[in-house]
Formats: sequence, C-alpha cells, structure tokens
Amino acid sequence: MKYMNIDLFSKGHKNEEGPEAVFVVVNLLLLFSMFLYGINYILMKYFIMINGSVYIFIILRTILTLPFLFYIYLSKKSEPKKKKLLHNVNEMYNEKVEENYNADNNNKKTNNNNNTKVSDNKKEKTNKNSSTQKNEGNNEVVLNLENADPSCFSKITNTDEKLIPRSAYIPLIILSVTSALRQIIVIFALQYTDSHNAAIIQPTIPIFTALMSYYLKIEKLNYMSFLAILLSFIGLGITVEIWNLKSFDFGFLLLLTVPFTKGLQVIYINVAAKYVSNDIIQFCQMAVLLAITLPYGILGEMFVNNNYNVVKEIYSITRNQFICIVYSTIAVIYLSWKIQIVALNYLTPVTVSLYQSFQPAFTFVLARIFLNETINYNKYVGTVFIIISLILYQRSCKTYEKV
Repeated sequence: MKYMNIDLFSKGHKNEEGPEAVFVVVNLLLLFSMFLYGINYILMKYFIMINGSVYIFIILRTILTLPFLFYIYLSKKSEPKKKKLLHNVNEMYNEKVEENYNADNNNKKTNNNNNTKVSDNKKEKTNKNSSTQKNEGNNEVVLNLENADPSCFSKITNTDEKLIPRSAYIPLIILSVTSALRQIIVIFALQYTDSHNAAIIQPTIPIFTALMSYYLKIEKLNYMSFLAILLSFIGLGITVEIWNLKSFDFGFLLLLTVPFTKGLQVIYINVAAKYVSNDIIQFCQMAVLLAITLPYGILGEMFVNNNYNVVKEIYSITRNQFICIVYSTIAVIYLSWKIQIVALNYLTPVTVSLYQSFQPAFTFVLARIFLNETINYNKYVGTVFIIISLILYQRSCKTYEKV
C-alpha cells in the first residue's frame, strides 16, 4: 500500500520542482487508470459473451476483494501526517502550556536575581506583566492548535483517538454506496449493449460533476469551463447519434445513471479526504461493496437464474471467466480506485472526472480488435470533441488561477 500512499507524493513538495513533478505523476496515473477501465469493459463483455453469469461475476469479484480489505484494515495505522493532529490534542496542549510556564518561571528567577534593589511597586508590575505573558503564551498555544488543522481544536475535550471523525460519516457513506451501485449497473447493462457504449457514457460524468460541484459550492466555474462542458456534451451527442432515437437500447439507458453515481462518488471522495486517510476511504468503499453486492449477487443467482446451488456454479466457471473476474478486481476495485483517491488529494473533482473522457479512445480500439464490434465514424468524431473539451477545461483552470 505504501507505493501509492499520499505520503510518497507529498515528498516532492520539499523541492522547488516537486509540485510540478507530483502533478505530472498524478495525471499520468489517471490516464493509466482510464486504460485499465477500457480493458475492464472489454473483459466484462467478453465474460458475458462466453455465457458467464453476471451474478457469479459480482459474487466472485466481491469475494476476491476480501484480501485487499483485510490488508487495508491491518495497515490502517499508517495515516498521513496531516491527519495526526486529530489525535492526542490534550497532550499537545498540556505540553505546550507546561513549556511556556517553565520558561516564564526561569525568566522570573533571572529578573529577581538581577533586580534585587527594585521597589515593591516595580515587582508588582513585573508579576502582572509575567502573568499576562503567561496567559498570552497559553492563548498562542490554542491559536496554533486551531490553525494547525480545522478539526484539531474541536478534539481538545476528547481524548479518544478516532480513525473516522463524525463529520466524515456522511461523505464516506455516499461515496461508498454510489461506487457499489455503479459496479452493479455497468455489468448488468452490458448484457444489453456493446462494451464501447459503456465507455461512451463516461464523458457525461464531468457534466454532472461540474454542475453538482458548482451547486454544492465545492468549486467555481468560469465561462471557459462551461464551454468545455458544452463541447463534451456535444461530443457525447455525436457519438450516440442523438438524432436517431432508435439507436438507444435498454443497456445504454441504464448506463445513463452512471454519471450521477460517479459524480457523487468523486465529489465526496474529495470531501472525505480532508478528514480521513486514503486507506480509510478505500476500506469503506470495499466494505460497503461487500455489504451490497454480495447479497445482490447471491439472491440474483438464486431467484433470477434459478440456480440455488451457488457454490456449484462458482466452481463450474471456466479459466477465461475467472481471469476476467480477477482482472476486474485488481485493476478496477484496487488499482483504479486507489489512483482516483490519490488524485483527488491534488486535483478538483471536475478535473478528475474529465479524465473519463479518455475511456472511449481506449475502448474503441480494444473493442474493435478483440470483440470485432462495429464502430461508426461519428463515434470517432465525438471522441475528438470530448478530448478537445478536456484540453479547454484545463486551460480554463489555469486562466482562473491567474485571475
């Protein structure tokens, strides 16, 4: 877990060129995760084409996340340094006050030895001044603790160490539930539509993310940002042939719920990262994924596919089907989720979601080569519009920072 921990990237800030190098690495990791997602859609569709049960896919993928879940749980103590101010604040406060008190007494003794001939009135003034300095010093400790972390001072009256502050409960619940629902939606929708359609829908994610972020006052948008979002929407319309409503199928309509769930997930990961470590966020995502998808997969296999012997069905899967499930677990649930969480410590939710626009570019090529799917020219044209929108949005962010 350390090779993708946020502390590894934060070391770059010590050097002058560090921040730029960090952003380059984060952006490259995001592009790599989009490539992993593209392969995942191809393998999911291939799994369905070789008569694999989507419910068995969901069950096995959830079970395979358990080793990662246990590993993250055992290594949960390795939190970022910025979070450690939440712990032992009483001890920090008492130590600082004691240091100021001892320093004040030493100064007082020195002053008394050097000023033995000072009058009683001057001694009284000295005592008043020293007590005032003591109080001011104590107040400085409080201010320093308050300024150190927004949640720090609120923990002074509480000696319990909490891995998850109460203020992080709602963001963690929302991001975990939405990510679990999306994993069910995508594999279920691919039964009724082509794999490249799952990638085509991804560019709509920045639209929903930007609008929700703007509504929740998480980030601001300028006219260039709105223009970039509009271009992304136009590109989506061209790729799906919005002028031909007959081209829409049930799977594609179901995929339209993905931008909403993904947008909420990205936004609330950004919020939760201010309170808890990256490992805690990923642990909560995997735990909720286990709680939602495992019962759903078992019940679906029993009552929809009428296979009550779920264990027998699991043992009867082929090697190729198992490889598809293992890849989806490692590449998406672990690696891609981890990359996304790390990226949201440095980039805004809209910027991270805009990288979803690269998924069609990867998926089109893979779908054509491995699944022999027919891809019309309008989908390539729409993808170009989407990539242009990403470049335009990045420039709008730089323009906004300069202003």
